Amino acid sequence: MGNSSNQNMHLWHSVCITDPTQTKKIEGKPYKGTSPKAYWLIQRATETFGPIGHGWGVDVKDHGFQKIDDLTIHHWIVITLWYMKDGQKCCVDQTAGSKAMYKASTGMVYDEDAIKKSKTNATVKALSLLGFAGDIHAGYWNAPGYQQKAYDHYYSNSQPINSNQQSQQQQATAVKETKDVQQNVSESRPKRTENQLFNDAISAINKATDTSVLDAAYNRFKGTTFEKAIVAACKNKKTHERWGQA
Repeated sequence: MGNSSNQNMHLWHSVCITDPTQTKKIEGKPYKGTSPKAYWLIQRATETFGPIGHGWGVDVKDHGFQKIDDLTIHHWIVITLWYMKDGQKCCVDQTAGSKAMYKASTGMVYDEDAIKKSKTNATVKALSLLGFAGDIHAGYWNAPGYQQKAYDHYYSNSQPINSNQQSQQQQATAVKETKDVQQNVSESRPKRTENQLFNDAISAINKATDTSVLDAAYNRFKGTTFEKAIVAACKNKKTHERWGQA
């Protein structure tokens, strides 16, 4: 993902690797793929720049509604994502949109969260321009073995390190882990079958309403290179839902 000695790429390399347990399958779109969870990106931005409103933030420049036809209304938004670097405020503009009213197979849908969704989508897109989740946006995610490397980047070393050490480690590791992946993507067609099954399992875990889905996912990937990532995703889901807690 670029030259590691280039000072302009230091921020990019420190945030480009995505935690496989913090992704979701793209749904409701004419295309398929994987996207990072928006709230996890907010956490990563806070780790990188500081608390929102102080080290970084999102300002709405303009937004509105556009009537597409008698049954469809689209909401659009223009934001400015800003962050502090060496005492200077840096800004990135981005646009996004979402459906506020549309006809579905079950009838008319009026989405009261359309504005929030548009702002979230624009924020994710703006962060991607800085390198956040760059491995997904650059097309490395489904390359053979990459998701396990991404998992190891976050979970292979449980020893705590401070933020400066973490940033330096992430920059060095990101360059090392993506070098071979770039070659694989350019020279060979990725073997997507097992990776797609893994993505489907992560999506199912995130949507699970009971632990049976988690057990099935674990049993499917037990003994494979994806086992650790599945275990971590199940653990996060159980913690979020407070399953097993008194």
